[in-house]
Amino acid sequence: MKTLVTGGAGFIGANLCSRLLEKGWEVIAFDNLVQGSRENLPKNIEFVEGDIRNLPLLEKTMHDCEIVFHIAANFANQRSVDDPQEDLDINGKGTLNVLQASKRNGIKRVVYASSSCVYGPYEGKMAEDLLKKPETPYAITKLLGEYYCKFFNDNENLETVSLRLFNVYGPRDRPGQYRSVIPNFMRMAKEGVPLPIMGDGSDTRDYTFIDDVAEAFVRAAEKKEAQGESINVGSGNAVSVKKLAETILEVSHSDAGTKTIPRRSWDRIRHRITSTEKCKKLLGFTPSVTLEKGLEISWQWFDKTNPKSI
Repeated sequence: MKTLVTGGAGFIGANLCSRLLEKGWEVIAFDNLVQGSRENLPKNIEFVEGDIRNLPLLEKTMHDCEIVFHIAANFANQRSVDDPQEDLDINGKGTLNVLQASKRNGIKRVVYASSSCVYGPYEGKMAEDLLKKPETPYAITKLLGEYYCKFFNDNENLETVSLRLFNVYGPRDRPGQYRSVIPNFMRMAKEGVPLPIMGDGSDTRDYTFIDDVAEAFVRAAEKKEAQGESINVGSGNAVSVKKLAETILEVSHSDAGTKTIPRRSWDRIRHRITSTEKCKKLLGFTPSVTLEKGLEISWQWFDKTNPKSI
């Protein structure tokens, strides 16, 4: 099986490339290296430096591929708030380019990385048919990408699957202004800087280990039942930010402590937890790596690698 992974040098993309190589697939990693890094790439992988906004290069690169995993994106909420035009250009036009190039090359299936952000504020378990209320440009364009995928699946003879990812973490995830909370917390713990927590730390998220996410992508490419669907990928467990910080301080043996910070103006999502039923039904599995185990593995990589901020 020959496949293209857009965003293949990024956190999720590079881990997915490694999983696909383990399965014996032929893999091309496609990345503009703005947020990704060559250091993330598995050894002996074919790599093409390019941008998903470059339609001719996309078409050329995915020639002879059967499956496309579309991971590349303008990540994430705060970056999109700071520059919504670029967010639309990459996540909107870029995703459309991937689908158009896939159609023209006769690709069998595109598996698209969407986000749990599309749901907006909601207190209970988020099932896929829940009314969507995206509140940031990033959430809006991620949902737009799903609609594009659905259109191509229903009208253009191109199979698609959208995976709504819930707070993915693990090795190869780097800290930075626009990066996820876990690598930033780990950097602070390592440097002895107090971990910032909004309010009383009772906000909850559904943290999903990267190995489980990579497995979901593989199954989404292989399972006939998944065609045309949007599927949540998450642990189904709610973890408070306070608990997350305490666990990171514990696994890192850090005495950095925590501090309270104001809530961001756009951030009204207090709780986020997935329903795992559709994932179990269509993909045949549910994520299984516990937070404690996942954070231990992540910290071992982080402590050894000491990744630069991006």
